[in-house]
Amino acid sequence: MMAGKFEDKETDLIRVFEGVGDVARGEWAEARLQELEECACPGCGSCAGMFTANSMNCLSEALGMALPGMGRSRRSWPTRIRWPKPPE
Repeated sequence: MMAGKFEDKETDLIRVFEGVGDVARGEWAEARLQELEECACPGCGSCAGMFTANSMNCLSEALGMALPGMGRSRRSWPTRIRWPKPPE
C-alpha cells in the first residue's frame, strides 16, 4: 500500500500506531488521530505493515513457492500481476 500525506509529511500505518500512543499520553486529541487514520492508507493494497500475511508472502516468494514480485510490489505498480476479469 502506498503511503499517504498528513500535515505535509509522508505517513503510513506505523505512524497511526504511534498516534494511538500520542493520544494515550495526552499529546494528541482523538480527532487528530482520526484525521491521521484517514490519510495514512489512501489506496488499495495489502496492509503496509510487515506483519504475518506480508511476511509469509515474502518468505514464500524467496523460497520459490509464490509468484515473483507479489510480496514486494505495491498494488498500483504495473509490475503487479493483474488477473483477467472472470466471465459473467
